[in-house]
Amino acid sequence: MKIYGSFLYVSASKNYGPSRVYLQEKIVESGSLTNIFVEFNAPNDHMTSKNNSTSNTAFLMNFGPCNRIKIQGIHTLDDDHWNVDNSNDNRSLMFLGKITEITHRYVWAIPSDIPYKNGCLFVTQDSVIIAQSEMYPVSGQIQKPQLQQPSNHHNIKDGFYFNAKQYHYQANSDNWQKIYAVDDDSKKKKKIGIIGAGAAGLFSAYLLEQAGFTNYEILEASDRVGGRIQTVYFDDSAVHYQELGAMRIPYTSKHKNKILPLKDQAVVFQLAKELDEQNQHNETYRIDFVPWKQSTDNNLVYYNGFRLENGQVPTKGDLRTMFNSSIPPGDPFDLVYEVNNATEQFLSDSWMDSMATDLFEAYRQTIEKGYGEWSEQDWLHNHMNVSLNATEYHLGASRYPELWTNMYDMFFHEKTYEWRTIRGGMSRFPNAFLPILEDKINYNIKVSKLEYINQRHGCNNHNSTSKKVSVQWKTHALDQVYKQRAYDNVIVSVPFILLRSWHLPRELPYTLKRAIQNLEHGDSCKVILEFKTPFWQYYEKPILGGCDSTDLPIGLVCYPTVVTTAGNNNENVPGQQQQPGLMIASYANDKRTRFSFLTEEEHIGQVLEYIQELHGDAIVQEQYTGRYARKCWGQTKYAGCAWADPSPGQRKLFFSSYFQDYTQGFVFIGEHTDIKQSWISSALHSAIRGVTMVLVEHGYIYEAKQLVHHWNATHWLKI
Repeated sequence: MKIYGSFLYVSASKNYGPSRVYLQEKIVESGSLTNIFVEFNAPNDHMTSKNNSTSNTAFLMNFGPCNRIKIQGIHTLDDDHWNVDNSNDNRSLMFLGKITEITHRYVWAIPSDIPYKNGCLFVTQDSVIIAQSEMYPVSGQIQKPQLQQPSNHHNIKDGFYFNAKQYHYQANSDNWQKIYAVDDDSKKKKKIGIIGAGAAGLFSAYLLEQAGFTNYEILEASDRVGGRIQTVYFDDSAVHYQELGAMRIPYTSKHKNKILPLKDQAVVFQLAKELDEQNQHNETYRIDFVPWKQSTDNNLVYYNGFRLENGQVPTKGDLRTMFNSSIPPGDPFDLVYEVNNATEQFLSDSWMDSMATDLFEAYRQTIEKGYGEWSEQDWLHNHMNVSLNATEYHLGASRYPELWTNMYDMFFHEKTYEWRTIRGGMSRFPNAFLPILEDKINYNIKVSKLEYINQRHGCNNHNSTSKKVSVQWKTHALDQVYKQRAYDNVIVSVPFILLRSWHLPRELPYTLKRAIQNLEHGDSCKVILEFKTPFWQYYEKPILGGCDSTDLPIGLVCYPTVVTTAGNNNENVPGQQQQPGLMIASYANDKRTRFSFLTEEEHIGQVLEYIQELHGDAIVQEQYTGRYARKCWGQTKYAGCAWADPSPGQRKLFFSSYFQDYTQGFVFIGEHTDIKQSWISSALHSAIRGVTMVLVEHGYIYEAKQLVHHWNATHWLKI
């Protein structure tokens, strides 16, 4: 496993008691958290007892100017320097706390009003310097402390970022302003349970492993990993497949001839590269990204029954040539114009640049501008005075989508310039974790109950109790007795729509409970049909990848992206036997179509009829093999939805509860807890935040900072 960063060892003083005191950072950042490291050569007699907090000769930790004098070879503090009561005197020391436990690591919550430009750490005993660090510059301006005691109400304005110091205060309210000891051995042996082996759960385990935690396990309800990433393979060749879930990843955007990297998606590619490095000797788990075509000139555009004079459905290129417009024939141009004028306000150049470079900053701006309270319908009609007809035309059956959801959804789908998918199927992404984590995954454990328990430790007269989290499940639905495992921490990556039927602790914070109970979710159905050949590739205007756009109930119709390397992904090489073709014949929003309410046979029959309308009866009937795959995510018992879809106001209220509330033992992650939904990057970002919370709770500030820096999350995780 890769270990982040390297240790920075600094000078020390005498060869007894503490011999070295240091930070693993080069600066002291005001208003942040840090770890102080102390190395002991020969523990002082008074400090042999771990809990000897009453000793008058315990070591004291201070920070301040590095001036010191020598008396008979012993470093001491002069009287002026030892002015701990005068915080305005730049020569005075800041008292950090008393070292009453001999451990290697301590947590320091650095005040935001630290009065020094630079300083040293001192460990003293009876005013004698036992160890002194090198000098560290202090970053940040002297300011009044901003930290407030936690309450049941969130500061919405500041609720876009994880504030580690605030979280640390809630987890350690008794000693948050003074240093306290972190027992490295016992804390990194904390038992951690992860519920769900989707992208968020798998990545959480990977991050814990990198941070040195090994006593963890994943509980997965199904018999596979990946969650809503699922590739269906129609044979054993690994080239005849299609995607039931996630199928492509935004890569770059293009706006006014500028190609911008989509930084929000970078985590997917960074993680894939690391997994490849660790699996480099096993080709089975290689993640090879290839271009995905979202749209081509030869994709069909079928609206209002419009066809060309020869009876064929027009292509995207046909419409551009004929009408010099992307508006489907028969659509009311005046309504389109009315909506486009209104939406330009939040699809401006500055918005596009902001979304491409820092989606978190773009989200912050939407809240400041008040977009978080609006449904798109209300904003268009009531705020921008768009007519009801134009509003309805724009929204279709999606009556009340949150405005921010529309903003990022339109950005990713309309402004993405390059897309990527994975050769051999998107399932290769979660499967690449298996060589690293497979021994930690427990399948077919259908958790349905979480509760706090008090676990006893010790024996005879030395008993103690600690609060644990009990994760419980039944082997059979009608069992009266639950099986259970106890953990120090549980990371829950399950969609909230499934949690609603679970037994949950009553102690969960109010806003978090409301999020679990009420967060809206979206749904979709996909149908994949197999044909004897990819006949669409042999049209006069061949369809080589991309998705058709229609107003048919089946929604999008997508074709495999043709890969130019011989023998891969449905390419037909001259002289070789023709391979069958797979088409995503329907990718539809099931909140609108309700296909999931049909029997499987009825659903496939309707999809076939619409594909015949699009491509022609004869060729579809002759080419269809009778084989198909169907997935309606809302009817999938281990998913319950395709993605989260917050209604207006829900994201603004609920989002901060996922990371501002300290919920002892619990962390909630998943795409539904990110600022955007339905993307793999959403799940991965939530895992970074969730594991950071666990590290901060247990005092592993250095590992948390290294994690956040390594995954480029410093702009939204503040430590």
